[in-house]
Order: sequence, then structure tokens, then C-alpha cells
Amino acid sequence: MLAVLIAPAVRAQSMEEARKLLGAEKYAEAAAAFRAAAENLMEEDLPAAGAALNNACVILMNTGDLQGALGDCQEALRIR
Repeated sequence: MLAVLIAPAVRAQSMEEARKLLGAEKYAEAAAAFRAAAENLMEEDLPAAGAALNNACVILMNTGDLQGALGDCQEALRIR
């Protein structure tokens, strides 16, 4: 089971799409969608952007892509 933080509903469509991909077990696509949502949120809601990056990090860690997760984890920690 993946543990994923839910960011506020700002830019809900992007976050919602990422959540749907995650629910459909399309993990690589979900991680990319959470990264895109984070990029969209960067200027207006840093905590939500951090949560989106954390989601991407958790997905990649749980699928065994530790190297891929590292950048998202570090960036999430930096901005939160």
C-alpha cells in the first residue's frame, strides 16, 4: 500500500489527475503528474507543491526507483 499525502485542492484538476493515475496503479505516470502539479503550484502554494513532490517521491520509492525518488524528496524537503 502506498502512503501518499493529499495536497490542498488548489489546481485540483492536475492533482486529481495524478490521484486517478495513482488509483489506476499507473505509478510512473502518477509520479510525473504529481511533478507537473508541483511545478504548477510552485509560485502560488509552496506547501501544496511540496506535498505533490512528496507524493512523487513516495511513489518512486515504493516502486523501487530510489535514485529517481531522491531528487523529488530533496526538493520537497527544501520547499516545505
